[in-house]
Amino acid sequence: MAQSAWASRYHGLCTLMGKETCRKVYGRLLSGQARNSVFGPREGTTDPGNWVFSPEWWGTQGRGWGRNSGITVFERSSQMGNGLVSVTAHPASSSGLEDWPELSTLLQGKQVTSDSEWRVLRFNNETRQSVAKVVIVEGQNSEESQLMQIPHCLAFEYLKSMISVGLSSIHCGGFDLDFVAKGERTMRCLCIGLGGGSLPIFLANKLQGCHVDVVEIDDTVISAAIDCMGFPKIEFKTFPSDLRSETLNAMCDESHMEVKLGVESLSHTQCYDIPRRIASSMLEFPLRISGFEADAVMYVGHLAGAKQSQQHYDLVFIDAFNGEDEVPVDFWTRGGSFLTGLRDLLDPHHGTVVVNLHTDLPPPSFLERITGNFGPGYDPLLPGGKRLQEISQAYRDKLLHCWSAGLSEDEICGATFTVAVPRQQNICLVVCRGIRGTEGNIIDNLSSAALSLENILHVPFPMSKRATRGFQLVHG
Repeated sequence: MAQSAWASRYHGLCTLMGKETCRKVYGRLLSGQARNSVFGPREGTTDPGNWVFSPEWWGTQGRGWGRNSGITVFERSSQMGNGLVSVTAHPASSSGLEDWPELSTLLQGKQVTSDSEWRVLRFNNETRQSVAKVVIVEGQNSEESQLMQIPHCLAFEYLKSMISVGLSSIHCGGFDLDFVAKGERTMRCLCIGLGGGSLPIFLANKLQGCHVDVVEIDDTVISAAIDCMGFPKIEFKTFPSDLRSETLNAMCDESHMEVKLGVESLSHTQCYDIPRRIASSMLEFPLRISGFEADAVMYVGHLAGAKQSQQHYDLVFIDAFNGEDEVPVDFWTRGGSFLTGLRDLLDPHHGTVVVNLHTDLPPPSFLERITGNFGPGYDPLLPGGKRLQEISQAYRDKLLHCWSAGLSEDEICGATFTVAVPRQQNICLVVCRGIRGTEGNIIDNLSSAALSLENILHVPFPMSKRATRGFQLVHG
């Protein structure tokens, strides 16, 4: 239908229904028409985080092109260099039950508000740090209303790319996620950087055997995520900067023992023999998320220093930036405690790390984007820069060099590569110890794994389009 026809219908609805009611109805009609015409029926109708909805949450802050600036529901100054941390609420054009049909059954009679909302976490009122789609569950009797994040909704494209390439890589590396999805095999994930919590929520929801540790240094971000972004109200254990190593290790051990993954009590292989104690309800996945308020460098360094530890992380996601919107230098210093500790904490056979990076090349102008004629040296599928290459080399050399006894000093086991994120100036850096083969073989295997996982996990977006987009091996 032409936009002029939509406009005529809009004015007619305003006369009959009033402007406020009409705005919601018109927004739903327009979003439905737009997502079907741009993205096709499958992705458009099943993905509540489809990019076609981005005007609803983008906002007008910093000259943004969103529909409105939203309503501020959280605002507090960070003590960790993130400036003013705020959360804004924006109306969504779809209802909570449309986005999450199983919700009415899971809530066992509790009422859900008809409309869902977007919640946007910002730093200094401009940088969009995280986006979540939430529903409000009305309390019964004296219970308070509960804010719940839609667990399969990823609004940022880079998060979809991190999930797509991360899960596809470890699946290719010999770790069968089909068993993890059913809760028949245990998997340990580490997420560095909380944001609004969409990534750990997605993992715990889609993979019933997955236990997720989340490390976030900023207590203001933690408060914003729990109070206003629909993140589960779990306890974040606090690690002061002067905490002794043995105390930190004891607290980590205690946390993992609560989910039957004690660092001291069980080896990596023994984990798989545990009787199944996985929560079957989608509403119980928060039981498999552990939170730590800590400096990630200290957390990784001290945990790796526990000589008695027999546990490893299967998959690690790193999505952390400093006040200058850059990856902290401690996260990629070759001789630093972070990469050294990460090397020791990764599973030696299939351990996989995914890092969210920003390209340090200047973005193309509006004219370049609409004409497709880019300046010299710019490849829209392979953006990057000197800093990105330095970080990629550091991760490759530290995490893949001689991680197993018996290898020569120059031998590399596994693969390091990058994939480009659509619509955003982000790059996913991947280090996977279980991947082998030529570039062509790796691409084919990733594509095949992504297609398989889309069906196994019922992912609402096409993983195969993201897992190999702009694929580029990192060479020594």
